[in-house]
Amino acid sequence: MKTYKMITSAVLAAMLLSGCGTQSGTITTITAPASETEGEASAIVSETAEETSVEAETEAAAAEETSEMEETISELFARNIVCSVYAFGSGGLAWGGEPVSGDNIYKVSDERFSSYSDFESFIRSTYCKDTADMLLYNYPYEGTQLYVDVDGMLCIDSNLSGSKGYYVDWTDTKITIDSLTDDRCEFTAAGSITEPADVPVAEEYKVSCTAVYENGSWLLTDFMA
Repeated sequence: MKTYKMITSAVLAAMLLSGCGTQSGTITTITAPASETEGEASAIVSETAEETSVEAETEAAAAEETSEMEETISELFARNIVCSVYAFGSGGLAWGGEPVSGDNIYKVSDERFSSYSDFESFIRSTYCKDTADMLLYNYPYEGTQLYVDVDGMLCIDSNLSGSKGYYVDWTDTKITIDSLTDDRCEFTAAGSITEPADVPVAEEYKVSCTAVYENGSWLLTDFMA
C-alpha cells in the first residue's frame, strides 16, 4: 500500500519562502482577469465623462445667465440714457407754448411721455426708490423739482432748466458684467466722449454701475450722467 503525505499550508509557505520547489526563487505575479480590469477602466472613464459633462452644463448655464443679465442691464442703461441725455442732463425735455402755471411752468411736448404719471412710472421702473425720489423731488437741487404735475400733465420749471453741454456718446454702449448675485449686479458701461477742443478726439468713457433686484425688478442704484 502506498502512503501519501499531506503537506499543510504552513509547510508549503515555508517551502516557497526557502526556495523549495521546482521554480526556486521565482516571484509569481497574480494578474486580474482582463474583463475586471477593463470594467474598472470603463468606470473611471465614465465617471470622468460625467464630471466633465456637469462642468460643461454649469459653465453653459452661467454663460446663459450672464447673457440674459447683459440684455436686462442694456435695457436699463438705455432708459438711463434717456434720462441723462434728454430729461436731466442737457437742459430737460422739450417744452413750449404758454405757461400753464405762474410764469415759469410749461407743458412738456416730448412725445415719449404723455402724462406726469407716465414719466414717473418710467423713472421708478429704471431706478431704485431713493434715486427715483431724488430725480422726481430734489433735482437739480435739494427741495426743487425740475418736473411737476399740473392736472396730470407733465410740466417743467423753466427756471430750473437750461442748456448744458453733454459730450458722451452711448451709441455703441458695451455692457460688461463684473459680478452677479441673486439680488445685485456690478457692471461697467463703456461708450466714448469727445470734449470740446481745437482738434476734438473721441476717447473711451467708462462708468461703473450697480443694479439691485428690488420688488421683483432689476433697478439701477444711481443716475449715471
